Amino acid sequence: MTISAPILWGIVALLLLGLELVTGTFYLLVVALGCVAGGIVAVFTSDVRWAIAACALVTIVGAMVVSRRRRNSRPSTMDFDSGERVEVRDVNAKGEAEVQYRGAPWVARAKTGVLVPGTYAIERVDGARLILVPVD
Repeated sequence: MTISAPILWGIVALLLLGLELVTGTFYLLVVALGCVAGGIVAVFTSDVRWAIAACALVTIVGAMVVSRRRRNSRPSTMDFDSGERVEVRDVNAKGEAEVQYRGAPWVARAKTGVLVPGTYAIERVDGARLILVPVD
């Protein structure tokens, strides 16, 4: 008993859909759609190169669409620390200070200018650094 090419493409697509349900990534769904396209092309031609080309084309275009949507739909990072106040006591030679915030030491630097001892508001968090602005 031999399995026809369109059936084989369909089996692979179903296996990928099953993996998609387990992992939750949209990329496996895109590859499964590419396999469906390969199966459709395999119905009309016996040349496997055309089926592979259709699968690749649909997969590449689909991955680009998913990637673009993910990039555009990410919510802007919410900075819960913005506006919180910290006390700068000592400033080192680099113009940075070690401040206590949320029970841990943080490296802080001024958004503009140099830090001097005093009270500052957090404008944003940049990696492991707090970017501070003076409190009016």
